[in-house]
Amino acid sequence: MPSNAHLRSRYERQAGYRIIHECCPLVIKIKAFPARKLKEVNLKKILTTHLGNTVQDLGFQCYHLFKRYEHALRTVAITATGGHWTHLIITRSDAPQAVGDCMDTSAWDDLFFPAAVILGTLASDLRMQEIANFLRSKPA
Repeated sequence: MPSNAHLRSRYERQAGYRIIHECCPLVIKIKAFPARKLKEVNLKKILTTHLGNTVQDLGFQCYHLFKRYEHALRTVAITATGGHWTHLIITRSDAPQAVGDCMDTSAWDDLFFPAAVILGTLASDLRMQEIANFLRSKPA
């Protein structure tokens, strides 16, 4: 089925998600950074909560991606808040599945996203290299 991206507006919303580019194998969820005035202990707790919430949102975005692109087998799911981010390469079987009127998230709930890293650090650069290697390995 040919893409009809040229017929749609650039920021069309589908199932509550904004589609800004159709050929990129990434799903990204960005959450606002918490107030910087928080004490470090509270900041870490809120960062963990924000990233956890975005991971749950990513599951449903992956479901919609795999439903729309029937031949897609894997994607990269990235979550970020402020300069902190993490990612995971997701397979079709990892994404939540529709079961009747409900979503089965059992496989998604068993996934483990690595601890977040901060942009500009060596750990962040290594993860970005992993994503770049994955994208280069995908067939055109």
